[in-house]
Amino acid sequence: QPAERKNYLQTAQRNAAFLLDQMLSGGRLHRSYRAGKLGPVAFLEDYASLICGLLSLYQADFDNHWFVAANELADEMIERFRDPTGAFFDTPVTGEMLLYRPQDLQDSATPSGSALASDALLKLASLTARGQYYDIAQAGLAHVADAVMRFPTAFGRWLGTADYALANARQVAIVYQDGLQSAQPLLDVVDAAYRPN
Repeated sequence: QPAERKNYLQTAQRNAAFLLDQMLSGGRLHRSYRAGKLGPVAFLEDYASLICGLLSLYQADFDNHWFVAANELADEMIERFRDPTGAFFDTPVTGEMLLYRPQDLQDSATPSGSALASDALLKLASLTARGQYYDIAQAGLAHVADAVMRFPTAFGRWLGTADYALANARQVAIVYQDGLQSAQPLLDVVDAAYRPN
């Protein structure tokens, strides 16, 4: 299994590097890429999903590059998609002029962008102690609280985010020198069991 685990990690690293190297232009994330050409600018769910993925990758390989990129994308996401009344809009503030700026809050077959964004910001708040991230995520949770209580099956990712917010997340710090190999026995202990939050 260690070889299989390494292959998964390397695949995730290659994918993240491609997304950051090829699909960001002028500080803006794009939704698609083909033959060297970028598609339209990304929506909220694209930003939030990438931030969540980068944070998971950072927790797997401890490469600070992923963590820095997640922070930068989070700041961009807040600037482009935040709704001051609570959650997030699905389209960027600089996007196509619409009669109504969509804000889909329910989780369907895929999580809503707002749920992913709040989840990402809560995790970043835990890792950075930036109160702004925490406050924005909490505002999103408060924005959907009544609907979640009435229709919980339509808000699965929101419920997971609320669980994280209430769980008093625990952090494990492993300090090591001269390469990750010296820390591997301790990492194996941490990874030996499922420990949510």
